[in-house]
Amino acid sequence: GDHILFIWGRELMRENILSRNLLITTVMSNLGFEKAWNEIGGVLIRTPVGDKFIREELDKQKADLGGEQSGHILSKINHYSGDGVLTAIQIANFCRKKNIILKDLLKTSFKGFPQKLTNIKLTSNDKHFKEFLEDNINKSIKEKLDNISEPCRIFARNSGTETVLRILVEAENKNLVDDISIQMANIAEQIIDDKFKY
Repeated sequence: GDHILFIWGRELMRENILSRNLLITTVMSNLGFEKAWNEIGGVLIRTPVGDKFIREELDKQKADLGGEQSGHILSKINHYSGDGVLTAIQIANFCRKKNIILKDLLKTSFKGFPQKLTNIKLTSNDKHFKEFLEDNINKSIKEKLDNISEPCRIFARNSGTETVLRILVEAENKNLVDDISIQMANIAEQIIDDKFKY
């Protein structure tokens, strides 16, 4: 999804038909995508996960294009329908115009940062517990990021579909991603253990 948004957005930008060079995506989109998009003069706004949040922000910003890393893309050209076939037709159209195959078009996209998503199983589905966990893990994330000098992003959220806390870590350095993922998982499990100790 990130690559589709980058390629499609870039082509619209080149044709001067992408309003304010703006793309809407979610908190899960790759940091390498954001960095590359900013470098070519684009603006990226992130929303919570879910196509309804993408659509709300598209309407609010009067934007032309947005979508999720999963590949669910909403565009003004397709009347904001998230249909995958319509998206595929638009990308195929760019390939035809440039007389290029999709594999070669993808080579012109950004280089993604390594990402790791860790799911921490929760012992309770209680709303207050989940909010407590998310608040505490976010405090730990802020402390962790304050001590990292290179580009890095850590994001934690409670799943809307499973009883798990999802922790996303991404950085240019894969070893850093692996190390921080382990550290954040240990911190989350410690918070859970301390909460239910007594």
